[in-house]
Amino acid sequence: MRSRYLKISAWVAVVFGIFLVFGETRRNWGDWGHWTSYALDYLFAGMLVLFGYLSLQGRSLARILLVATWMLTIALFTYSFMGHIRNLDATTNGPIPHLELTIWIGSLDAIALIGLVCGLISFRQGRSSIPR
Repeated sequence: MRSRYLKISAWVAVVFGIFLVFGETRRNWGDWGHWTSYALDYLFAGMLVLFGYLSLQGRSLARILLVATWMLTIALFTYSFMGHIRNLDATTNGPIPHLELTIWIGSLDAIALIGLVCGLISFRQGRSSIPR
């Protein structure tokens, strides 16, 4: 792996994905609701771990898929964050208070943005090392 930014993006993806699995389980514990409300979170968590790991192994296609997964994750978290901001006074399922949950979602969205930016920078660095 040549790019330190790719390494950062990949490690953030692995840690983020593992944290997301545990966080999503904690968030829904005792009141799971409909499966569609959390299935994409688990899917994206698995994809982040997989593509982060494969990027650390130097697989070039994994880097592209990692960046795409970061984009999807940001879309998912931003949508969720905006929905929670819009309804701060509403109740939520699970044991985590709504305001605390909203702060967690916003923080994770910002971390995902860092992962995406690092992944995108790695493309720029990779291109600059190609002889002209």
